[in-house]
Amino acid sequence: MKKIMKHLLALVLVAASATAMQAEVIDNDYFTITTPDDSWFAGNDGGALQSIGARAIMYRNDAQHHVLELARVDCIDGAFEPGQYLKEQIVDHQDQFAQGVKQFSEIADTTFLGLKAKRVNFEKSQYQNTYACTVIALNAGFTTFLIVQAHRADQANVVGWILGNAMKIKVAATPLTTVAQYIAAASAVLAKHRLPIYNNEYLDHVAYSSDSTTVEMEVVIPYTRADAIVVPAFIQAMRDHVMKTLKQQVALNLMYTAIVREQKALRYTYVDNDMHDIGTLLITPPEYEMLLK
Repeated sequence: MKKIMKHLLALVLVAASATAMQAEVIDNDYFTITTPDDSWFAGNDGGALQSIGARAIMYRNDAQHHVLELARVDCIDGAFEPGQYLKEQIVDHQDQFAQGVKQFSEIADTTFLGLKAKRVNFEKSQYQNTYACTVIALNAGFTTFLIVQAHRADQANVVGWILGNAMKIKVAATPLTTVAQYIAAASAVLAKHRLPIYNNEYLDHVAYSSDSTTVEMEVVIPYTRADAIVVPAFIQAMRDHVMKTLKQQVALNLMYTAIVREQKALRYTYVDNDMHDIGTLLITPPEYEMLLK
């Protein structure tokens, strides 16, 4: 009887231990992460990027409820150039996590889960603690990942180990190179949701022209009414806008990089939120080549 009781007690202890160490799992359309145990808070942040991708956050606190380690993983459909994306979001302080940081390392090459990536390092002071931070950007097919890691500078980098060993990327990681490949990838995304391409401009449809010389883009301009717009003035304003921002777009957006490399023309058809045509703008290779010199 004593032997049986000992065996039962051992089973209860093992079961209790397994329950106490139960892993937290983040699972969405883009990736999964499994934490080592339930000392971590982990979950999908449904509201942050749900219309254009996904975001997940995980962190672990000390006994005083101060954060010891933190990770944030963002996925954005759109194939942004990783180094430029890091510069725009982190070094130029567009991302809230980078606000207040005064000094960054150089953006450098790295790898993450076997994929080529870019990284930047910095220190961040918050709540009387100093955190060692690394932010990594990479492309997996048409998706851009932004991976934030932070740990208290006086503690080991546990979160980096978790992301490197317990994270799996679900989206296809095959590199895209040609305009045709980018159009196909963008079209698959556009079947689910529009793609933001600039402030208050959203790509709703993209395709090749019948002779494959021109990339046709249908762009939605919300908060407008086609019948209230003076079309010639609008098209001239959009031409000026596109010519001013094209260099930035080519540097940041890999689909635009491929369009310029293959010398394709760009035809924008602008529509209002009710999908009524506003007007059409054509940008030819000779026009944009002058801007990109």
